Amino acid sequence: MVERTGLTYNTDRPPILIREYGRIIQEVVHLIRRIPDRTARSRAAARVVKMMAALHPNFTRTEENWHKLWDHLFIIAGYDLDIDAPFPPPQPAEKFPPQKISYPTYEVKYRFLGKNVESLVEKALKLPDPEMQAELLNIIAGFMRMSYRQWNKDFLPKGRICRYLHELSGGKFDEAWLCEVITLSDEDQGNSGSGRNRHRSRHRYRRR
Repeated sequence: MVERTGLTYNTDRPPILIREYGRIIQEVVHLIRRIPDRTARSRAAARVVKMMAALHPNFTRTEENWHKLWDHLFIIAGYDLDIDAPFPPPQPAEKFPPQKISYPTYEVKYRFLGKNVESLVEKALKLPDPEMQAELLNIIAGFMRMSYRQWNKDFLPKGRICRYLHELSGGKFDEAWLCEVITLSDEDQGNSGSGRNRHRSRHRYRRR
């Protein structure tokens, strides 16, 4: 077995700062930094910029594009390149640590109904007209039944909906009154295991 020595792997090398130019350009730029004479360094840098332009087949020789290439040269050099350039060197971008995302700390009373139901109940409480409240509560009740089916694949009877709304309102909505104004039907409760009957009940709800 032949033992290989002197091999270097990309994982052992510094990361490529601008991938579109590859590692060779980056290594050449670092070699330019070691040239002791400033004039020779500047000439070598200009040749490298032309090489960078050649890597872009659609490169157009405009001042803006040349400026961009010279900026890239300084970035690859780690902003440490003392040369005579046709454009002022860019300044290192100030790096800010990522801000920690704050997550909501509120607790949902019934997770299978979600926070939206709680918010809608709060809006219903603020409505001054009982008829408008009843209309919104019927919309909420239909949404609750749909959300419950997504979580449990089961039927949520009207009585439990009224009880949940009573509790979510902090007792401000009377449970008996809720059962009067909510027009959802429990006709398909006994056949909740049948997908055919569940499908039919959804169509009945849409017609209402």
